[in-house]
Amino acid sequence: MFGFIFYVGGCFIASGLITFLWMTMKPIANRNDMHSLRNMSILFVLLLGGPYAYTEYLTSAHGDEMHDAILKGFEESEIDGEIVYYKVLSVSGDRARAIAVGLEQETWGGTDRPIVAVTLERTAGEWEPSSFYVVYSDRLGRENYTFPPFR
Repeated sequence: MFGFIFYVGGCFIASGLITFLWMTMKPIANRNDMHSLRNMSILFVLLLGGPYAYTEYLTSAHGDEMHDAILKGFEESEIDGEIVYYKVLSVSGDRARAIAVGLEQETWGGTDRPIVAVTLERTAGEWEPSSFYVVYSDRLGRENYTFPPFR
């Protein structure tokens, strides 16, 4: 939750700074035509949604071929629950980075959504998990964030 709040705040600040810098580079005679609030809003939406759109593109393009490797990396982690969804964050040659979000029962009766980051390597044409890291888990006391934030 806090990760998403910081992400939204960072996108708002970045869009404000970029708009301010863009405004200062324009001639004074043209400043009335700039519509800076509209431009800042458009830039904010692009900064906010851009990383999610890129992640969705990578997941749709490479997710099916990496599904078994991501599932295997999730199962090797210390998470007791099942996987809910996964997202491919980056692909570079024979290496890829993905996250898997699970659903785990808490001892008090509630549920947790742990996140496992999985590094994948392609060997002999097949994707295999090379390492994993539990990013977020209430039970394990891990409280890190992903970029872009997922839960």
